[in-house]
Amino acid sequence: MKDRFKIINKEFDIQILFTVLKRYWWSPVLLSFILWIVAFFYLRYTKPVYESTNLIQLGSKDNAKDVMAIEGIKKGDEDMSGEVELLKSQMLFNRALSTLNLHISLFSKGAVLTEVKYKSSVFNVQPYNLFDSSLVTVPIYLTIDNSNNIFLDYVHQGVKYGVKGRLNRHFVNKHFDIIIQSNSISELKNAAEINKLYFQFNSINSLSAALLPGLQIIPVNEAAKTIQIKYTGENPQLCHDICYAVATTFMTFDDEVKRKGDENVLRFIDEQLEMLSFRLTRSKDSIMSLQSNTDFMMPEEFETSIYGDIGKLQEKLLDVEDEMNVIKKVAGKLKNEPNRLEVYKLLPEMLGKSYEVLVTEKISDLLNLLEQKENLMF
Repeated sequence: MKDRFKIINKEFDIQILFTVLKRYWWSPVLLSFILWIVAFFYLRYTKPVYESTNLIQLGSKDNAKDVMAIEGIKKGDEDMSGEVELLKSQMLFNRALSTLNLHISLFSKGAVLTEVKYKSSVFNVQPYNLFDSSLVTVPIYLTIDNSNNIFLDYVHQGVKYGVKGRLNRHFVNKHFDIIIQSNSISELKNAAEINKLYFQFNSINSLSAALLPGLQIIPVNEAAKTIQIKYTGENPQLCHDICYAVATTFMTFDDEVKRKGDENVLRFIDEQLEMLSFRLTRSKDSIMSLQSNTDFMMPEEFETSIYGDIGKLQEKLLDVEDEMNVIKKVAGKLKNEPNRLEVYKLLPEMLGKSYEVLVTEKISDLLNLLEQKENLMF
């Protein structure tokens, strides 16, 4: 039994290789041909995937701290998990999609692949009214006859419908009211002959369910607060527009939230100021009532009154001391029997004093007596 598995040749023999290749030469050729066919069909009928990215930086300004000189109520500003989850949310994605003109999607269906014609179609559908919302996501096929008449055919709830019309004219039935637009009827006819052209009405929920899986939110740098928005899809223009719309909608939403927060802070400040003003008015009225009933004086007013009275007393004291000095000086000069010239010199010193009139009269009488004395002596 062991002899059946005996190794015959341990060395490489090129002659044996040539013999095997000569006998089975068709195997590598056939394998290469099969792989080439698989690669050709893969490259020919596989849709390319495009990617669009956008980098945003979060702000961390605390308006409550700036306005009220306190630390903001919100904590954990360094954590970007809240912003990341908001960017991933369907609510924000729906708001972003509503900013794009995606009410109707255009398609070109070939033998194998179906291509979304976003901003690159030979025709455009202008919706005016959708009377039946259940028509959403129902494909409506477009065909053209030799007379350039346009036919719209679709199946809705098991019933086949058809509408006939002309280019740039209204197509109206019980389900919708639209206009088919195109720059060239010949190009539209050629495109309809090559592939099947159709369109469908969209809703935000249906679009969100189909497009949201292509969105990726990646935190890039926690310290710099940067987040990368990435969207992958089969249409490059649609990827770019969705990525930009998500970033723009997030910034707008973030501004709205911050503005509401600032408005709440200002509203709180206004309420507190109004309350304090009301209390201050009531306190002022109470104090004025107390003052009028009890002649009570506020400490500030009392202090001001005391300082005023002390100042007036000091001024009066200085005036009295000045007058006393003048009186002493006049009295000293009158003791030595002054002549008329010395008496006249006393008058300027007494100007502006409280006793000026009285002393002036006495000095006048004294001058008269001195004059009589001089006359009698003469």
